[in-house]
Amino acid sequence: MATTTTLSVVKSDPNTSINSIICNTQYYSGDDPFGDSVAYVLADLMNVTPSQNPYDYYTVSPYPTSVAYGHATCSQALANSECANCLASARGAVSSTCTGSVGGQVGMVDCSMSQSESQQNTKVQYYNNKRDLAREQDNIIRKKMISQFPKFIALIMLATALFGVAKSDPNTNLVNYICNGNGYASGDPFENSVAYVLMDLMNVTPSQQGYDYRTVSPYPTAVAYGHATCNQALNNNDCANCLVSAKTTVSGACAGRVGAQVQLGDCTMRFENYPF
Repeated sequence: MATTTTLSVVKSDPNTSINSIICNTQYYSGDDPFGDSVAYVLADLMNVTPSQNPYDYYTVSPYPTSVAYGHATCSQALANSECANCLASARGAVSSTCTGSVGGQVGMVDCSMSQSESQQNTKVQYYNNKRDLAREQDNIIRKKMISQFPKFIALIMLATALFGVAKSDPNTNLVNYICNGNGYASGDPFENSVAYVLMDLMNVTPSQQGYDYRTVSPYPTAVAYGHATCNQALNNNDCANCLVSAKTTVSGACAGRVGAQVQLGDCTMRFENYPF
């Protein structure tokens, strides 16, 4: 008689137990532009870090009058979605515990996140954590290389023999662009929302399955909505390069407008002051 063995799939969640939280003792007022910079940095860390290899990402807010710096890491043993879940918890912890502080950091078992008005402090705070993660990463990469190297070489040789080596650039020729007829004044809070959305579209879309990404700014007083796509035939780098051109085009051609969209040969980008 044949014996049937049933295998169960075990799903593990990231360990979000808090090791430490440190808040800077200096604070900013509720209407200080630095608040928008902090919101941008924390959202960017949460969105982009899980797509990095390794999970170690630095960022800076795009607002020159009030700059915030950020850094986030995840344990290399986590899947992308688990890293994202851990950083969502880290963002919630640092936002609630260090509200109004010019700097804050949280260290969880499986991830860390920090924001600061000082670039140097942000880099130094997690030096020890980075060192530990680097050691873990080296061990994982070494094991993967040993097991996959023969197969990798064979695939390269086969691909080279059959197709040769070719490199293509994305088609960034302008197809069309449309600017909303309504505008906003310089210094309007909506300006920060537009900057956030365009930067987020450019940074995150290339890491999305299907290159189709929607986002919304985290500032409730002046919300902007965004959407970007790339041609599915592009690799991640080509998608990113195309969206850099799209962002430059829409920012220059439709500066000060409450909505705009641009279509290039291989990608699109759009933002509005309403959901779409």
